[in-house]
Amino acid sequence: MKYPRPSWSPEIFVDIDSIEEKMSNFTGGKKPFVIFKNGTCVFPSFTGEKVNSHCIELLTEVVLQPPNFNVSKMNEGSYLVSFLGPVYSLVLGSEYENNRDFIIDSINKGGLFPSEELLPSGDIKIPKDHYYIGLFARARLYNDVTHNEIVRYVHMPEPSSTVRS
Repeated sequence: MKYPRPSWSPEIFVDIDSIEEKMSNFTGGKKPFVIFKNGTCVFPSFTGEKVNSHCIELLTEVVLQPPNFNVSKMNEGSYLVSFLGPVYSLVLGSEYENNRDFIIDSINKGGLFPSEELLPSGDIKIPKDHYYIGLFARARLYNDVTHNEIVRYVHMPEPSSTVRS
């Protein structure tokens, strides 16, 4: 399936354990979700044998729509990035701060779609870092759509059809 995507593909370590812990805390530890290899989280409407294909479909729906996202800073310092429907990404505060200059430079060189451009800072109604955090999370989401690799099942049984290497 063809869809537009940014040319930059982030290769920054993703702390899956921290993402699981924080997302579980945000949901009160009760809502089932999966975490893809690059940290994108999907909250499926059901669990069971077809949860993998369902989550991949939900992830793919995001990239087939206009590339919108919303960034919210959480009380503990991480950034929750919401995409279409039940698809989210969590950018850890320390992760962004430790890689901020690299992320911004990379986005400026290849993190946008060909038809996108950065707005002058006076035109942005949100904190400028939120813009870069959202674009960073979006680039990870595109990696997850490309590879379709679920690495964690949280608050749900892992489907028996899943084969781990």
